[in-house]
Amino acid sequence: MHLNIWGFFLFKRYIKKNGVPDIIHCQSIFNSGFLGEYIFDKYKIPYIITEHNSGFYHEDQGVDFAKFYKQTVEIINKSQKCFTVSNFYSKYLDNLLRVNQNWDVHHNIVDNSFLSTEIKFPNTKNFIFLCVSRLDKIKNIDLIIESFKKFNIKYPDSELRIVGVGSELQNLKNLTKAIQINKKVKFFR
Repeated sequence: MHLNIWGFFLFKRYIKKNGVPDIIHCQSIFNSGFLGEYIFDKYKIPYIITEHNSGFYHEDQGVDFAKFYKQTVEIINKSQKCFTVSNFYSKYLDNLLRVNQNWDVHHNIVDNSFLSTEIKFPNTKNFIFLCVSRLDKIKNIDLIIESFKKFNIKYPDSELRIVGVGSELQNLKNLTKAIQINKKVKFFR
């Protein structure tokens, strides 16, 4: 995998304005881990990884993760600490990527008030759903579209807006036509 040139350009702008950071948090090995390793090699700034990219688990995303195995292991071994977002994924990566350190768990944290707050619908008849995502099979956007179809039967003035790009874009557009809600679903890039 190649270095994220724009990421490195933005990093240099950041240090020019704010100085050198104490640590870098890479939100995934792909692409930020590659960049984090490059910055570490050049500036000796330590980095940590939080891996939540399910591409290691699901191999049907159009990326051959196996060809990056050696470099991935190097990135992991150079990091200060590695986290996943679930116990299952931590064990899975420990077994898959035989590295010098174990994956610890740092669960995705959602405040309890978010889970216990009652949803209040606006006084209007229409309701707009927004989905922002990479449009790949693993994201299961087709389930969102099919669920929206059921919601739209009860609330016909509702709308679904999907923002994103990916290998499934045309298939998702075709699905909205096939289930006859293409006028209620809008795609944005």
